[in-house]
Amino acid sequence: MAQTNGSVLCVAESNGVYYIGGTFTAVINPDGSVVARNRAAAIDASSGYAMPWNPDVNGDVVAVVPSGNTVYLGGAFTTVSGQARSRAAALEAENGTLLPWDPQPNGTVFSMVLDGATMYMGGAFFQIAGTNRFFLGAVNANGAGALLPWNPSADNFVFSLAKQGNTIYAAGLFLNIGGMGRPRVAAVHATTGVPLAWNPASNNILLSIAADASAVYGGGFFATIGGGARQGIAALDPASATLLPGFNANCNNGVLKIVPRGSQLIVGGNYSSIGGAALNNLALLDAATGNAVQWTNSGTNGQIEFNGLAAVNGEQTVLAGGQFTMLGGTPRGYFAVLDQAQPSAVFSQTTFTESQADNGRIDSVGYITLNRTTWLPFGTILSTGAHYTVSGLPNGLSVFLRVVGRQRLAVQFIGQAASHTSADNATVALTFTNAAVLNGNANLINGLNTQSLSLRFIDSASRAALPLPPAPLIQSFSPSTGSEGTQVSIRGSRFTDVIGVRFGGVFARSLNVVSDSLIVATLDNGTSGRIELLRRDTNIFSTQIFTFVPMNVDGVIANINQTVGTVGTRIVLTGRGFTGTTSVLFGGSPVQSFRVDSDNQITAVLGAGASGTIAVVRPQGTLLLNDIFTFLQPPQPVITNTAPRPVLSGDGNYELTVEGRNLALWGEYTMEALSTTANLSPLRLIAYNVSSTSAQLLVPLAFRRIGAYRLSLNVGSMLLSTTFSVIAAPAPVISTQNVVSTLASGEAFTVIVSGSGFFTRGTAVIRLNGALAKGQVVDSARFWVEIPSELNTRGGECRLSITNFDGQSAEAVVRIVPRDGPFITAVEAEWRNNPDFSPRLEFVVRGINFMPPVGVRVTSRAVRIVQEDTMTVRVVIPATVPRPLLDEPPGVLVLTNSDTQQYGFRIAPALFYPVQPVIERVGALVTERRGNALLIGLPIEGRGFQPGTRVFLDTLALEVLTFAPQRIVARVPQALVFPEQPEKRYSLRLLNPAERSTDAQISLSFQSQTLQRLASESLPSAHQTLTTQHGNTPSVQNFSLVQPIQTATKNPYSPAIRAAAFENTVRIFPQPATDDIVIEPLDTSDCGRRVRFYDVYGVLRLESTLESGCTRSVLSLANLPSGVYFLEYITTECITTEYITRTASHMIPLVKR
Repeated sequence: MAQTNGSVLCVAESNGVYYIGGTFTAVINPDGSVVARNRAAAIDASSGYAMPWNPDVNGDVVAVVPSGNTVYLGGAFTTVSGQARSRAAALEAENGTLLPWDPQPNGTVFSMVLDGATMYMGGAFFQIAGTNRFFLGAVNANGAGALLPWNPSADNFVFSLAKQGNTIYAAGLFLNIGGMGRPRVAAVHATTGVPLAWNPASNNILLSIAADASAVYGGGFFATIGGGARQGIAALDPASATLLPGFNANCNNGVLKIVPRGSQLIVGGNYSSIGGAALNNLALLDAATGNAVQWTNSGTNGQIEFNGLAAVNGEQTVLAGGQFTMLGGTPRGYFAVLDQAQPSAVFSQTTFTESQADNGRIDSVGYITLNRTTWLPFGTILSTGAHYTVSGLPNGLSVFLRVVGRQRLAVQFIGQAASHTSADNATVALTFTNAAVLNGNANLINGLNTQSLSLRFIDSASRAALPLPPAPLIQSFSPSTGSEGTQVSIRGSRFTDVIGVRFGGVFARSLNVVSDSLIVATLDNGTSGRIELLRRDTNIFSTQIFTFVPMNVDGVIANINQTVGTVGTRIVLTGRGFTGTTSVLFGGSPVQSFRVDSDNQITAVLGAGASGTIAVVRPQGTLLLNDIFTFLQPPQPVITNTAPRPVLSGDGNYELTVEGRNLALWGEYTMEALSTTANLSPLRLIAYNVSSTSAQLLVPLAFRRIGAYRLSLNVGSMLLSTTFSVIAAPAPVISTQNVVSTLASGEAFTVIVSGSGFFTRGTAVIRLNGALAKGQVVDSARFWVEIPSELNTRGGECRLSITNFDGQSAEAVVRIVPRDGPFITAVEAEWRNNPDFSPRLEFVVRGINFMPPVGVRVTSRAVRIVQEDTMTVRVVIPATVPRPLLDEPPGVLVLTNSDTQQYGFRIAPALFYPVQPVIERVGALVTERRGNALLIGLPIEGRGFQPGTRVFLDTLALEVLTFAPQRIVARVPQALVFPEQPEKRYSLRLLNPAERSTDAQISLSFQSQTLQRLASESLPSAHQTLTTQHGNTPSVQNFSLVQPIQTATKNPYSPAIRAAAFENTVRIFPQPATDDIVIEPLDTSDCGRRVRFYDVYGVLRLESTLESGCTRSVLSLANLPSGVYFLEYITTECITTEYITRTASHMIPLVKR
């Protein structure tokens, strides 16, 4: 199975392809050949080789989600396939084509969960597509990846997501989601994004979350979760968020990935003990108990990454990726496939029936499809003896097998059975040799050599065959002699229906029917004899004998694709017996690299060479092709410089540019350390963007330590070298002086430390008072560290240091500052309705530094909390709490944080009593058109409005469209408004939840109307004003109910006008407008353009002619009263209309779209 040259951070499988992502830049195939793959690759599950799929990503790939013909990537990258893609991208699974999907999160994406057309994402971002989405968000999985409303809003990184039913589980570094305390693990509604009550509250970071119907599994570095002690891994009740008591795996360090698989869990991370057994980083656990299950794959020498495990659906196969190079004592470079399913074969047809009575022919075609392995290359014709044996064939019939796909073989029967009655039914057995399969594993394929084929004849009695069509005619062929691999041209006529060629009874390796008169066939290993053409109904033979010349009894080099080459030339050798080849030589010099494609083909890349004989060296003997190849000596390459010079130490791989002459020749670049603090072995580097004068090398992080290095280029027999140095980058700096304890004294807590120059790659060592601390670098300016319980004391100090992998360090003394206590700024009373409309009193406590879960007591009585976050707490005041008299001293509300810090606030007795609503003004009716429906609103302004206030017009209850403590807009039925009856009076009544009410007499009209004018006040024309029994009438400005929807429609006062869509004609903004409106025609060539404004009664209020050719016009609306207008935009081609709302410059629409 393929391996990589760097860490694999994520793995997934789809349709027989393994997708991997990480930090690597190359994939090493099973035969040792290396292909460049920048941070993402696709591995064929059957062969274990890298596929052509190559996204070329410029930053780490942390998450991969394949679905159908789409593969989604998430991570820290900014370009994919040379095009801009910020941290998320989608590609076609078939060919790697980059898709338009581009949601643009502005920080690293750590986790992606696909559910239908919704892609949920978690990470280190705080915006998606320019809109705030703090660490969690959802986008459309199709099209361009449009942002969806789902917005739970966490306060720190989210590392892992899981979906079960209609719940999204999140794990990470956060303490709050949706303003509610959810330390490091939470559940939110998958549709609304609202946090659910489920709250297991972990004491430290979670890196993995997984769920099934019976449990939610969390993994990380915690010690307590779900109200109890669990080390590193826990199973939680999906309903109560408490620990499942039977599960306790007790990991001695960190769990980074959990994958449920039936009754077991596959668990990866960074540990040496789990489930009661000594296991390194990879284990199989019982899902009910957490006990380790015996598994032959347990144990790696490096950690499994937090997206580095996946189980293949329907199989026991497990994919693993991480920082390991050994698995169970076997070398595995960062990627491994465990418990892979055994190859199998499926026969599409096992019964073949005579095509027509009396003809003895079998015309139907069957197919054998392989899973987890492949046939020989496409077009190969399998040969009897070499690739298979057959038994049970009736006389006159032959079997013809041809590869028609990577995993598909066509089975045909040619000729005519000598006897063909039902009594002649036959059972045919095909037995395939290992040579028939590319990987040479036919004997391991389930169902391949155990399936027999049945031939059924439908004649009731033996009869003479029906006349056959004219047979093909062979006129000539050349050459007349040949060996394995020789191409023979056969000329004649009626070749169109020929399906096979045999030389001396042995099938040709391949067949190409060029035309009705020409066939080109390639010889396999065979014997001398006549050339035989096979058609379904007949076989014909040449009159001349073809002479077959054996090259070697066990192997032969039959041909090469070209006979002249130089350094870097790719040569394809064909023949047979290539399995087990150990080296390939041209003129006695080894090639630079070679790959055994099959037993019949080798692909070699020339290094130093010489003209003369080609040799394929094998344990069973060397194969030779004498004096056929001419080697051309290349020009001498020269290295003149490397850039940058010098190289600064840093926290990532870096590009090194080699400058010189004649560098376009294929060669091998090698880097070795001359003097560094680490013991580094020489490393082969992959060159790209190679030209005659330059080549770019991607140098891994390990070679960025401070010191001197030698870069060598080996081209054939020529060896060039140069040296360069890596010098120290600026040392890291810790700027944090105080850290705030987020938990009560005596408990461990995690903080973010700020500074600069922190390396995110490599191993950064963090210490507290000289001892190794638990922590990790977040980015170049931040790292997190856990402050242990013994240091969490008021005024305590600790010596904090961080050392980058290049050896440079920073140290600072930081003080432990206790968290500020709670501070209450206000307490507000709200009367609400219960479902039965009985009143309920709630206090809203506002302030800062609230630390959920909090406790609240009112007049010494504990009250129930219904909502809480760090700035707001809402409580219910039950009837059992005594109501003080209005003339009594204020009572006291005491809020207690979870760390026991308290704050008391005096509350006025009046807060315990209902508030009476006061109507001060009623506005003119306002409208909005929604599709073909007209919505009419009645604005009511005043004070003392409560959530749940009900509005009655006479005895009719009105729907409340918008609510604010000083403004309500209620919906009025059209039947009460049209036709207008300004003289009709209605009783308007507002009823608060505590049954306190107020009444006023009004009329319903679009015109302004004064019910009672105050002597000293001039009222705005667009409002009704009245005086209630409370008397005060504050100044209230004009407003619009809604911002109209942009729709193309006909002006209701001009039914003959043609309508055109505004988006195709003109842009008009802003909407709503205040003092000015901007008009931008989309076609400036139109002349005679005019704009008219009509009020809701069809009266023309403003008209203006626009200047021809002008691309933008600004019209003043200062002389128009506030309200809704119909705008006509008139050109020589059409007239379009639109609704425009004009508001006063300091007003805000009540409803925003």
